[in-house]
Amino acid sequence: MTDSDQLGTLRLVSGAGGAAVGPLVVRADTDRVLIGRSHEAGWQLPDPQVSRRHAVLYVVGRAMMLRDLNSRHGTVVNGSPLAAGGETPLKPGDTVQLGNCRCTMERRAGVSPAQTIADDPSSVTVVSRASVGGLARVRLDALIGCATRLARAGTREEAASLLLASLATLPECARASVYRPLGADEYELVAAADGLGTPTPSRSLLHEASAGKLVQLVVDGTLDDRSHSLIQMRVQSAVCVPIRVAGQTDCLLYVDTRDGERPIDADAIGFCDAVAAIAGLAIERILSEEMADRRRQIELDLRSARDAQRMLFPAPQGRSGDLGYVFESIPGRYVGGDLFDLFPLDHGCTGFFLGDAVGKGAGAGVLMVATQTLLRNHLESGRSLGQALTLTNRGLAVRSQAGKFVTLIAGIWNPADRALELVDAGHGMALFNRGSGFERIVVSGDIPLGISDATEYTAESLRVESSCRLVLCSDGVGEQPDLGGEQFGPEGTEGALRGSDSPESDVRRIVQAVRDHAGTDFSDDLTVASISMG
Repeated sequence: MTDSDQLGTLRLVSGAGGAAVGPLVVRADTDRVLIGRSHEAGWQLPDPQVSRRHAVLYVVGRAMMLRDLNSRHGTVVNGSPLAAGGETPLKPGDTVQLGNCRCTMERRAGVSPAQTIADDPSSVTVVSRASVGGLARVRLDALIGCATRLARAGTREEAASLLLASLATLPECARASVYRPLGADEYELVAAADGLGTPTPSRSLLHEASAGKLVQLVVDGTLDDRSHSLIQMRVQSAVCVPIRVAGQTDCLLYVDTRDGERPIDADAIGFCDAVAAIAGLAIERILSEEMADRRRQIELDLRSARDAQRMLFPAPQGRSGDLGYVFESIPGRYVGGDLFDLFPLDHGCTGFFLGDAVGKGAGAGVLMVATQTLLRNHLESGRSLGQALTLTNRGLAVRSQAGKFVTLIAGIWNPADRALELVDAGHGMALFNRGSGFERIVVSGDIPLGISDATEYTAESLRVESSCRLVLCSDGVGEQPDLGGEQFGPEGTEGALRGSDSPESDVRRIVQAVRDHAGTDFSDDLTVASISMG
């Protein structure tokens, strides 16, 4: 596993009663991680406001997804509450509130904490905002300029830089920097004033301000050894102001002065507090707009993938000669690439296939369209089933990106010979009913389509003496999780079919059983087809 496979790290910043909770490192191969108070949770947060099964984090392609599991106290991302059972993509820099636990999603597992000065916490005093004096005209002008600049900010980092540019207009505030708390007294430098170099803030000030306090530090020669570094660096005064977003501390504005510089007075502290408030509003707006953009992008992906599916799917039920079918396809939250088709071939035969393109959204939809088009064209041109799969695989393998493939089962029904040919390309789920109940059948085949262009597929022929039904399901049936992450599985499919007596019943029973199991909207596309051979 390389660094490029690491997508982010979810860190606890506050909450959980101060318990030591290690970070959750999310990689490209992360499956599903249950988050909650339960001992079953993959990331346990021992806080009474965190539900036992609060949320689940999983990876789709290289996107990190967070889904609320109908938690009692809710899940909030960047100040925007998720609907009960709702979900959203996560990106580095996001803030996640799970009940009383505040977390951040960072870019890497090992953060480089800001270089801080060890000093005496007793020298830090909390400043009453009521005691801060009024602003002089120059500070008022700077405040108006700050508001104007921050109205144009597009990212948290840009907002921090514009904030520092506004502070630079005041001599006593020129030595400023912005930090983001990461938890356990670790702070990430977001921005620093021009020419400041590597800032060295007071650790005690950052710690107190992280709790939402406006704090000030005045250095004199009476401080103990822990403040020796402050004295050595000739720091004479410092102030740290929380930048709050949606009522929570998002970043910290830190300003200090050295020997020969104008000290930070009450008016300067008031100015810092005011610009920090403006910056908090700007960051809240930025995060809100970003969340809205993500939702719009998701909707576009959903619409594109669903349009592709609707265009290529046959009617929900129909016939081709003595072969009839019923099928249903239900899109998940993030549409994948389910494909199903059934169509007449020469000499009274009928071809069909059902499969699932890996991934979600428009990318999977494109792969699904390519597979369906290639395979149907090869079958309609008179190729044998094995040849059609081999050529389709070859066409996909030379064009698909690494890690993109299609699991699929395909067949040809020849009523004259009462022969059913089948090929399984890594799908592995087919149930056959010859009149005495359903049983799983193992079909010849090979690896999924699109992985290796050297793969040759061979069909297996089954003799069908009397009327029978073949039930095929996409991966979204067996792999559909419940709220705790347990999959529906092949046993669930077999159980749903017990006592079923028609293709309509087959499809209805499976869909309802998966719906009852999931307990919410489907996380993946679900496609079920029942094919009857007379």
